[in-house]
Amino acid sequence: MRTVSRLAVCGLAALSLCSGQGVISTVAGNGTVGFSGDGGLATSAGLSLAYGMAVDRAGNIFITDVNANRIRKVNTAGVISTFAGNGTMSFSGDGGLATNAALFLPYGVAVDGAGNVYIQDSGNSRIRKVDTTGIISTVVHSGSVDALAVDSSGNIYFATNASSVLKVNTAGIVSTVAGGAFGFSGDGGPATQAALNFPEGLALDSAGNLYISDAGNNRVRKVNAAGTISTVAGTGTAGFSGDGGPAISARLGFSLANDQQGLAVDSAGNLYIADVQNNRIRIVNPAGTITTFAGNGTAFAGVGVGDGNPATSASVLTPRGVTVDSAGNLFIADTGHSRIREVLAGSAGGAGPPFISANGVVNGASFLPGISPNSWATIQGANLAAATGDWSKFIVNGQFPTTFDGVSVSIGGKAAYLYYITPTQLNILVPDVGLGPMQVTVTNAAGTSAALTVTSSQYSPAFFLWPNSQAVATYQNYNLAVKNGTFASLPTVPAKPGDILILWGTGFGPTNPVPPSGTAVPGDQTYSAAVLPTVTINNVPATVYGAALASGFAGLYQVAIQVPPTLADGDWLIVANVAGVPSPAGTVLTVHSPTSVTYNIGFAGGAPNPASGSFTYDTTADVFTSFDVIWNGINFNFLPSANRPVSQNGCPLVNAAQLFAILTVGGKCNGTALSNTWAVYPPNPPGKIFGSSLFFHLFTPNAAGYVIGGIDPDPSFIATPTSGTFTLTPVGLPVAGGAAGELGPAIELRLVR
Repeated sequence: MRTVSRLAVCGLAALSLCSGQGVISTVAGNGTVGFSGDGGLATSAGLSLAYGMAVDRAGNIFITDVNANRIRKVNTAGVISTFAGNGTMSFSGDGGLATNAALFLPYGVAVDGAGNVYIQDSGNSRIRKVDTTGIISTVVHSGSVDALAVDSSGNIYFATNASSVLKVNTAGIVSTVAGGAFGFSGDGGPATQAALNFPEGLALDSAGNLYISDAGNNRVRKVNAAGTISTVAGTGTAGFSGDGGPAISARLGFSLANDQQGLAVDSAGNLYIADVQNNRIRIVNPAGTITTFAGNGTAFAGVGVGDGNPATSASVLTPRGVTVDSAGNLFIADTGHSRIREVLAGSAGGAGPPFISANGVVNGASFLPGISPNSWATIQGANLAAATGDWSKFIVNGQFPTTFDGVSVSIGGKAAYLYYITPTQLNILVPDVGLGPMQVTVTNAAGTSAALTVTSSQYSPAFFLWPNSQAVATYQNYNLAVKNGTFASLPTVPAKPGDILILWGTGFGPTNPVPPSGTAVPGDQTYSAAVLPTVTINNVPATVYGAALASGFAGLYQVAIQVPPTLADGDWLIVANVAGVPSPAGTVLTVHSPTSVTYNIGFAGGAPNPASGSFTYDTTADVFTSFDVIWNGINFNFLPSANRPVSQNGCPLVNAAQLFAILTVGGKCNGTALSNTWAVYPPNPPGKIFGSSLFFHLFTPNAAGYVIGGIDPDPSFIATPTSGTFTLTPVGLPVAGGAAGELGPAIELRLVR
């Protein structure tokens, strides 16, 4: 079997080989937007807009359900209820029970050491307090309340007027802590003389330092106990960058369009930042280094939103709030997913010896506990490494490293091969260990972890996953066999009945012959699986042609199958079985039989002769499966792919840009001059219907340059495509380097009903 490029490993094994994190779960919210579920499990409840959270000493979680105008409470048994607010958007209820009071867009919540709960009642420009008997009152009434924090003694800190942070002490005395002027200035001096630009998040640490999300400046500022202000994260420029380096050199994705940019600090001094626009939670350790703690930066995460998987492979969508409880567990207001997520303590990567989480040694593809010899595995925990890195700089004479940056792993007394390291996760290639219970330890400069016992099995088959639990599958030419649209920037064509596919996984057992240890699989022979797996799709057996290690890699299996020709369309469960051991449930493969419409192309006025052509369009997948035009003796064939590959008269495939160059310089293909021929230019992206129209442009060089598609689509192509004829007619198009609307020697292809 052929292999893909080395860079493709991260794509094929995205969830395991290229990320480091703790395990994430949902503790409240079922993913639907709305108010529901009081009296039941919090994970079955609906949240209308979760912005902020707080956790009291007993472990109760308080959530701002903004559009429901309520504060929800999740008790330690996981049951949700309304703690404050009657659901009406108004102001009322002071002096009575908090559940009878009216709130107006409560964006923030905080708890003091005595158990009193404070509410950022933003629409009413107030801070409300609910005491331990459930009675609500107003404790602050200001021009605006934009962020809230409360220390253990009950001192209140809040942001107001887009430029100030004020403090109200327990005696009710108000003072300015930071800001007062609008803009950015003051680092290194008194915080009260500094300028701020929409402070929208506050947090306090145990030493009395105050952290401010200075949203308009895309920075996190710190006011120390002496009152001096400084920047601790962010360059001032919006964006995403800097993981693994100094936090002050990193870009953050704050936004003035958001009303909260949450912050939290744990007892070890790690600062957590809700990086809203980047769909991540960032962490700044006490040394000032920033990394991603949770979130893969997208709205997708394989299985659902990624629960049960490492936090940085999960999706968090516009997360606006973070908080840490007394045990060090991190809670995330996953606003865009209408959930509250939790990452358990032990994954912050603070100081101390390495620590392996319970059940923290898992299969590198399925993330289920257990390992197999010569396959990929992941170790989850804390303090596993001091920095993030991979083995690319440490492979010597083709031999994979067993240690780098001071980190090593022992499994059953044998050294594992390190591929990728972070403070919270190691991705390793398991050595040729025995079977049964194995002791796993991690060693670094801070010491050696306690041993964790893990079971080593001969077989633990698992497919690597793409979004929505799709098995990583490719065609024989290594195009992606995945549901159409899964990756916006790549050509994606789902498998159809009868297709030959290559599935990618790990844990498929020993091979014949045995591959060399600690190095890439040679390409001089095929290292076939000793036991041929079976594969079923929707419980229908697929033909398995073979299974072997991919040459140029290690521990990466290719399984060649034919999709059952009788299989119907659908997202079907796919399961591999090796010697009675099945791959994990829940993995799917999309199967789709194209519904095609073929169009003939007719030619009129202005076109060179002779000319003919046709194209075929898959109406269900919304993609062209072929486009052929013979024009002036030259054949142009367009196939569905991201870079519009073109072939002419049997010449090698070239993309559109290369075709432009051939035309520009008057190049030849198989002896045929192309400088004065016509060419087809599909819309961008190629092979798509835009709204209710379909069009193609054709162009040729002239004195002013090359015609680029610019005419509005023909609105006569509506809803459902049916057979028809395209007619070519001369049109006026903008010319590159010429005036818009200038008539170039171009024609447009339009459908005629």
